[in-house]
Amino acid sequence: LEKVCGTIPAVLVLCIDWSEDLRQPEQEEAQALHHLQHARKQAKDRDLRLLVFVVLHAQTADPEAACATLRQQPEGSGLVIARGADDINAKALKLERLVYQSAISYYADEEKRLRKPWTPKGQVSASSQNAMQVRANFKIAFLNEFRKDARAALKSYIKAYEQLIQDAEVADVVERMALCNHITIRMYQRYLHSHDV
Repeated sequence: LEKVCGTIPAVLVLCIDWSEDLRQPEQEEAQALHHLQHARKQAKDRDLRLLVFVVLHAQTADPEAACATLRQQPEGSGLVIARGADDINAKALKLERLVYQSAISYYADEEKRLRKPWTPKGQVSASSQNAMQVRANFKIAFLNEFRKDARAALKSYIKAYEQLIQDAEVADVVERMALCNHITIRMYQRYLHSHDV
């Protein structure tokens, strides 16, 4: 969960500042394409979403034509174009909405990945399998909280809690009690903060 919350972002935003000149020199376009390819590679390796934010000169007549080389790239990512520094505030709302939508889709995909049944390689004890099941349900509940899906989060928390109660071999007593207490607190918070449950 620390990796999901702090280390790996859900969305990368590549910012390109072409506000100096009315027409971009070929060298700047090539450099921007190089940075875009590098960001795409990182996003693909980490399975992240990529957005591109471009600031053009304020008097650019056709912003779409000015950014045509960025649009023609494979695996089209979200592109937000601002015309000058004055237009940045107006486009920030669109960028914020795209970041939010991309993050939600990332966490939904991450949840689907975690829901796949865990098939161990080789012989694994039943308690290890149950421990992995508890861990997966806990992560799924946490990701559902990120997506503000209270019902799905509660279902996953309940599954994890039931597995901790039923199988005494999952962990030692102190660890199981700590996890059950944490799950109980999270469930109470979800019940109190959610009006549709």
